[in-house]
Amino acid sequence: MDILVSFVLLTVTGVSRVGPLAAPVLAVLAALVAGYVGWQLTDRLIAWREDAD
Repeated sequence: MDILVSFVLLTVTGVSRVGPLAAPVLAVLAALVAGYVGWQLTDRLIAWREDAD
């Protein structure tokens, strides 16, 4: 998780140098990371609730 956050931060800081063409690529990358994190959190929440039963 820390690696993903570091990668996103480095990519965002590099956008100012690359230009506006990188914005759509970063938007897709951010959406993929958000989807992955959401999926992992949902999976862990479901597993936690099943263990509670």
